[in-house]
This record gives sequence, C-alpha cells and structure tokens, in this order.
Amino acid sequence: MSTVTFNISLPKTLANQVDEQIASGEFASRSEFFRMLLRLYETITQTVVKQPAPPLELLEYKKRPLKEVEDKMMATGKYSRKFVKGIVAGLKREGQYVDS
Repeated sequence: MSTVTFNISLPKTLANQVDEQIASGEFASRSEFFRMLLRLYETITQTVVKQPAPPLELLEYKKRPLKEVEDKMMATGKYSRKFVKGIVAGLKREGQYVDS
C-alpha cells in the first residue's frame, strides 16, 4: 500500500492530548491516531447516518495577507479591534500568513 505524507497544524493543547494518548500506549504514533480518527469518521457516518460518508473536501491552503484577514474579521462586526489585533499578531508570529 502506498502512502502519502502530509502535515497538519494543531493548537498546542490538542497536540499534547494526542501525545498523551501515544505515551499511554493507546496508539503507536501520531499517524496511527489520525488514521483511527478517519476510520471512526467513516464508521460513524455509515452506521449512525446510514449513508456513505460524503467525500471530504480538502481545500488547498493559500497564504493570505494579514491585512485581508484583519479586514475580514473586522467586517463581521463580531470582534473588537483589540481582539483582532491580537489574533493578527499571533498569526504573524506563526508565519503562516503573508505580512501585509
């Protein structure tokens, strides 16, 4: 069976929970943990919903300008400027967005 490797980003707390499962011996590796989650998703969808699992739509990640992220968050009217600035500062540190 051929395999494909890809990376995911998780908040530190979730990554720690995954690593705790591995340390407990429940899973041999992070890959095994996530393979189990995908199998569980398939099983739940087929047994609970009683339908074939809908295809997962995985979108290509595209870096966005931080200014665009900031403007879109502010446009929702849901967040204070201070909150949005904090989010943008965190994203800038992460390096996953284009500095605008």
